[in-house]
Amino acid sequence: MYLALEYGIEPKNMAIGAMAGIAVLLEKAKDYNLPADLRFGDWHKLDKLRIEKIIRWLWKDQTTNHAQRLIKYVQNAKEQLQRLAAK
Repeated sequence: MYLALEYGIEPKNMAIGAMAGIAVLLEKAKDYNLPADLRFGDWHKLDKLRIEKIIRWLWKDQTTNHAQRLIKYVQNAKEQLQRLAAK
């Protein structure tokens, strides 16, 4: 996603994949050793702050100059993933 932004490409589809990964991470939180304070349950109920907390944990608090934009793309992808899951 970072490289896409560097080349002026909006990583919308990659963000949907990232959000799908978060959904799996939450579903199998114990298997992936997700800390207890990030086990938010059903991904459908995630708010933007919780999505950001999970992403920052995945990044181990390492960020880039595009961090906020990348987080925003994933946050926005949640609604698209919900629509896809409903089909």
